[in-house]
Amino acid sequence: LLPQMLYYVQAANLLGTEPWFCVPSGNLGNLTAGVLAMLGRMNTPGFVAAHNANDAFPRFLGGAAAHFGPSVRTLSNAMDVGAPSNFERLLHLLGPTRLRSVVHAEVVSDKDTLRCLRAVHDETGYVCDPHTAVGLEAARRLRQRSAGDSRPIVVLSTAHPAKFPEVVRQALDFDPAEPPALAALRVRPKRVRTIDPTPDALLAALREQDFSA
Repeated sequence: LLPQMLYYVQAANLLGTEPWFCVPSGNLGNLTAGVLAMLGRMNTPGFVAAHNANDAFPRFLGGAAAHFGPSVRTLSNAMDVGAPSNFERLLHLLGPTRLRSVVHAEVVSDKDTLRCLRAVHDETGYVCDPHTAVGLEAARRLRQRSAGDSRPIVVLSTAHPAKFPEVVRQALDFDPAEPPALAALRVRPKRVRTIDPTPDALLAALREQDFSA
């Protein structure tokens, strides 16, 4: 969590003001880092947890009891977490009352994710990934609700669009440009070793591995 905390602090320092932070959220780790930065004296009015259809945490923030279940498959699949493991951390750090006052939530459908991805590209030429699109849509809603609040909203962009070519193609009718580092991975040889599904077999394989190469 420490490296992620620094992203928040650096953004606030660069802006020289107290920004909102809008965080595409699934397992809530990135959001937890932001809360830790706030508790370390970073000034912010709060956070927006931008979720897809996996909305147990938004429902909790809205006043419901904590109730988590199986994940739901969406276009922003890295956020498809039915039972986020960092929920207990956030609850311990802030308690339910303060957590609900500091963190707000938005639930963004696949349809709105695609619509936002198209709108961002049409207006700016920028191609974002579906997770960032969830965050940008949530930030747009925050700005609409708080029209008199001129403080900036920092949206955490969490992935490269080339990792999700099918979704980008569905929204924009073309494949995103692939960075050289990612393209190089596709032609590298794959090495697979099959072991028995036991702790002893895993430990033996790790002991035999030469990690200096």
